[in-house]
Amino acid sequence: MKEIQAIFFDMDGVLIFSEPFWREAEYKVFKEHFNIALTEDDVNQTTGLKTTEVVTMHMNKYEFSCDIEKIGHEIEKEVVCLVYEQGQPMPGLKNLTEWIAEKGWRKCLVTSSSQYVYEHIVKFVGLETFFERKFTAYDEEWGKPNPAVYHSAIAFLGLPVENILVIEDSMNGVKAAHAAGLKVLGLPEEHNQANEMYNSMVSKSFDSHWEILDYLKSNC
Repeated sequence: MKEIQAIFFDMDGVLIFSEPFWREAEYKVFKEHFNIALTEDDVNQTTGLKTTEVVTMHMNKYEFSCDIEKIGHEIEKEVVCLVYEQGQPMPGLKNLTEWIAEKGWRKCLVTSSSQYVYEHIVKFVGLETFFERKFTAYDEEWGKPNPAVYHSAIAFLGLPVENILVIEDSMNGVKAAHAAGLKVLGLPEEHNQANEMYNSMVSKSFDSHWEILDYLKSNC
């Protein structure tokens, strides 16, 4: 492995096991506001997208119109409530981040979630001062799987992509990081663990941050 100088963390599914909260929030908001019962496939396809893109995708499929930003924020508020009620940092996250801090690597958050969401979650998991900078796809024209947010983070660091690692969980996130030329460590959701496309884009898949820490200690 090339000398690693920096690491990018996705947020949902990487800092916190929040994907079930996004699913629950999507189901609830679309049922309450539009009486639409989303399918499991509907929510699988939207994992890792901006909430405005989530709403747009469902709106196009089910042929209705709404205030996209308002409904997106309703989903976000519901997610934040669920995080505070039920959320837990990902197992091993504290140990991994402490080791990375000791290594002196540069560290950025690169997420599709809005500033409203990431500020709450980063505080909840106790990493307010860990990241050098936080990047959100809301500052880009396109969210993940478009690599724009990763290009912005790479440009900020000014490092070769060979010297940067990424931890991602979702298919859309992995696609974005891979398209940016980055080495991706995967934390796949259950439905992606045997996905050939997913596995072709990650250097290695892991079940926890404990496994990632062991891998980095052995290879860096």
